Amino acid sequence: MAKVILAYSGGLHTSVCVHWLKREKSLHVIAVAADLGQKNSLREEADRAIAAGAEAVHIIDMREQFVTGFVFKALKANARTQSGYLLTTALARPIICRELVKRAREENCRIIAHGARGTRNDVVRFRNCISSLAPEMQIITPLAEWRMKTRAEEIDYARRNGIPIKKDQEHALGYDRNLWGVTIRCGATDTCDELTNLPYQLTCDPEDAPDTPDLVEIGFEHGLPVSLNGDKMEPLKLIETLNAIGGRHGVGRLDTVEDSLAGVRTRNVYEAPGATILYTAHQSLELLVLGRLLVRYKEMLGRKYADLIFRGEWFDEFRECLDSFFDKSQERVTGIVKAKLFKGCCTVIGRASEFSLFEQPGVHAAETVPK
Repeated sequence: MAKVILAYSGGLHTSVCVHWLKREKSLHVIAVAADLGQKNSLREEADRAIAAGAEAVHIIDMREQFVTGFVFKALKANARTQSGYLLTTALARPIICRELVKRAREENCRIIAHGARGTRNDVVRFRNCISSLAPEMQIITPLAEWRMKTRAEEIDYARRNGIPIKKDQEHALGYDRNLWGVTIRCGATDTCDELTNLPYQLTCDPEDAPDTPDLVEIGFEHGLPVSLNGDKMEPLKLIETLNAIGGRHGVGRLDTVEDSLAGVRTRNVYEAPGATILYTAHQSLELLVLGRLLVRYKEMLGRKYADLIFRGEWFDEFRECLDSFFDKSQERVTGIVKAKLFKGCCTVIGRASEFSLFEQPGVHAAETVPK
């Protein structure tokens, strides 16, 4: 029997994928689960994969790589889609695909599978990322091949074949979570009605947030956040702390209508409290220290950078060229930003930098430009 490397999340889709690949495709299934800060028990998920028929499960802690090699690159670019989406799920796909290709080559395997649905953006992202890294690999998309068309049919399949599923997986609404944010599959069929009873993971309802704001001061060095409220902080802890503080105030929710890669408009809901705070602070500091032309053209290239991420074109050489531009642009993005978090809003209330271009009253602008 040939081997297949499966991107495994522990959810309903990928648990059923394990059994289906083994029975219908006669493949030895090796599951790869990436820890990107999703906060679920990956050990429990691994046991579920074995119970479903996987021969082995590899759990890889990729949080640090995710932040420094992907998240912070997007932050330097202020990369976001036209709808305001901060690419929380899209950024996770290239690092997962890189690991899938690595494991496939180690296992002398030429087949990779994933649990994305055939009409969703992730199908394109997995295909583009894997094909860029390993064009020789065969990619299997079980959800596009099997006869099951609904979540109820997958649950019935799991029960008939003794595949354990968590109770919350029986509900129609699901989500994709990592440390940078959450994508909620809201299943909306219209754009007008308020969405209620969604499985929010990181944020409270802004109406239920505290009546007293929190103030945060974020320190940046060369475009990257390095401190919180005057204390030096490692990237993971800083993001997790901002997620907790921002989430408590309902910061970072986004209900939007946007284009999908399949060419249709969809309504999507996102949560990204820490990311929202960092983007807001970072952009505010850039406006203090960067020149007019650099701000204008950096904004244009940031949108292109976001488009590359959204489409799963992370491994294109154009993205690497853009990284060089953004790295250069961040040389003077050093300073502090003060922000107020209150009832779903993140508002910058102050910023300072030794490289400030702010023209003080009575001082000629040329005198304020750093030497």
